[in-house]
Amino acid sequence: MHLPNLLIAGAQKSGTTWLHVALSQSKQVFGSKRKELNYFNKGQLGDIDTYRSNFPDKRGVKYYFESTPHYFRAIKGKVDIAERVSKTIPDAKIIVVLRDPVARYESAYIHHMMRGRFPYEPIIDNFSEDFGLIRLGQYAKNLTHWQKKMPDIGVFLYDDLLEDKVIFVDSIMSYLEIENDIRPEKLEFRRNDKSKKIKRAGWDQMPKMSPELRQKLYEYFQSDIDDLEVMIDRDLGAWRFDS
Repeated sequence: MHLPNLLIAGAQKSGTTWLHVALSQSKQVFGSKRKELNYFNKGQLGDIDTYRSNFPDKRGVKYYFESTPHYFRAIKGKVDIAERVSKTIPDAKIIVVLRDPVARYESAYIHHMMRGRFPYEPIIDNFSEDFGLIRLGQYAKNLTHWQKKMPDIGVFLYDDLLEDKVIFVDSIMSYLEIENDIRPEKLEFRRNDKSKKIKRAGWDQMPKMSPELRQKLYEYFQSDIDDLEVMIDRDLGAWRFDS
């Protein structure tokens, strides 16, 4: 049994879930059967041997990993996830997948609606800090904290996954410094079918964010987006509100 030497986190659940399935197609990478183990973000750390049992020895595997989106945050209360990771698996690589924070807010809000945490409404007009809706979208702040604890963090954008799955996975494998042995046809799968979600929820339509809330959120996240743009040396113009 192993401890993981790779963690996937980030602000977009569908992105981390997709990447978990994609990387598991490689003979060199082994992902935990249950994707979100939530080991490092609970009030108290669980049994390390139970955690280790998710990563059985596999011949030819260079990376053992799990994917828990909410690992990527700064300190919450007394829980410092980055500090816990640095003490448990200090040499691990960290992959974070980031999405436009306003689109992430909308997606997360709908997720919480489906779980009954917010009432259903066809138009989302609620600026809320509940369930980390704001905190988890402050990427520059969260990345700054993580970089103080872990030296090897690869930042990737959900936009690139949507643009070209093959190139996106190529970039991940390059970061891991291993040959990409995943055939392109293995990447043609869906992990986020909106029509099925609507049917399961019993809704007539998928909720949408109001233009007023969208603009308010873009204005709120603007300074953090500016900081992140510098930190990762990427043009994030697509994440800015175009009135």
